[in-house]
Amino acid sequence: MNRIEHSGDFPVPPQMIDANNEAWRFLTKRGNWWTDNDKLAIAREARNARHCGFCQKRKAALSPMMVTGEHDSTEVLAREVIDVVHRIVTDSSRLSGSFIGSLSPVIDAPAYVELLASVVFVLNVDDLHRGIGLTLKPLPKGKNLEPDKYLPQKRVGDVGWVPILDHPPPDAELDLYDDLLATPTYVLRALSVVPDAVRCQRYMENRYYLAPADVVNVKNNGDKSLNRQQIELVATRVSTNNECFYCSASHSLMLKVSADESDNDIDVGRSVLEGADDAGIEAASDLVTFVDALMFEGDESIAQARNGLVQKVGERGVVDTAGLVGSFQRMNRIANATGMPLDAAVNAMSLDKQNELGLREFDSAHGTNKPRPLLSWIMRKSRLTLFRLLASRSG
Repeated sequence: MNRIEHSGDFPVPPQMIDANNEAWRFLTKRGNWWTDNDKLAIAREARNARHCGFCQKRKAALSPMMVTGEHDSTEVLAREVIDVVHRIVTDSSRLSGSFIGSLSPVIDAPAYVELLASVVFVLNVDDLHRGIGLTLKPLPKGKNLEPDKYLPQKRVGDVGWVPILDHPPPDAELDLYDDLLATPTYVLRALSVVPDAVRCQRYMENRYYLAPADVVNVKNNGDKSLNRQQIELVATRVSTNNECFYCSASHSLMLKVSADESDNDIDVGRSVLEGADDAGIEAASDLVTFVDALMFEGDESIAQARNGLVQKVGERGVVDTAGLVGSFQRMNRIANATGMPLDAAVNAMSLDKQNELGLREFDSAHGTNKPRPLLSWIMRKSRLTLFRLLASRSG
C-alpha cells in the first residue's frame, strides 16, 4: 500500500495523515463499478481539470452549454467521463439532474457515485498539500482489480439525482452511521449506493472537520487550534465560493449558533462575505484571504496569504485551515453533484442566514423548497435550545 509521507515546516496531525492514507486506500482497493486503475485515472484527471482552459471559458459563460471545445486531458478515458470529472471539479454548482441522467448509457448512477468519490477525495488531500506548501504526492499504483458490481439493498431514488440507502441501512452497511444519534443528513447519505465511498468520506470528515459529537456541540472545536467560529467561518466561506447551497446554509447556521452559545455578537454576513475583522471573529480577514488564495490563486499568492495567516493563528492553525478548505471542497462537490436537498430542520433554522448571504440565488438551491416563514421563525427562536439538547444527548 502506498502511504502518504508528509514533510515540511507545518505540523500535520497524525489523524489527518491517516485520513489521507484512507483516501489512497479507497483509490487502490477493488471498486464496485470501476477498476482500481480506472479510479486512479479519474483522480489524475481531477488534478488535471484544475488547469483546463476550456473549463475556465465554460465557467465564465452564462451556461456551460454555450461554450464548445475540448478539455485539456491527459487520460485515456471515455469522453463523457472526462467531461463529468472536469465539471465536478470546476463548475459543480451548475450540474443538473438531467445532465447526470444523460450520462447513463456510459456511466450509470452507482458508477457516477464512485467516480464522484474518486474525484473529491484526491482534491481534499491535494488542497491540504497546496495550502501548507508541499508538492502534490504521486498517486499510488493500481493492480487492475476488476470491480465486484456490489449493489446494496434498501435503495431509495426520490431524494436527489442518485439513489441513496434508506435508513436504517441494510445489515451489511450498519457501520456506515453507527456513530450518529439520529438519521444521517442527506449529504452523509449521498454516496451510500457505494458503501466504501461513505466509509472513506466519513473517515476523512471526522478527522478533517469534526466528529459527530463535536459537530452538534457548537462550543467544541475538536482537536483544532482554531476556535469553533473560525472553523465555521472557513467552512462557510469555502461553501459560498463554491455556491454550495447545502453546506453554506448548514455552516452559516452553525456559525451563528456557535456565536450565540458563546455570547459573541457577530455579523455573519460581513464575516463571511467580506472577511471583516470588526465583525466579531478573530483573524477573519486573514482566514478569508487564505481560503480565497488556496481556492483560486497560484502558489505565490497562497504563500503570501499563508505567511499572513501564520502570524495570527500559528503553524497548526494554518494546517487546520488548509485541511478545512480541502474538506469542504470535498463536501461541497458531494452535495452539488448529487442534488441533495437541504434537510428540513436545517432548512427552516437557517432561513435568515440564507437570506443574509443570498444563498437562494445559487443554482444549487433549486432542489430545496423555501421553508414556511412561520415554521422558520419558530425554529430560529428555538435553534440554540435544540442544539443544546443534541449536545446533551451526544454527551
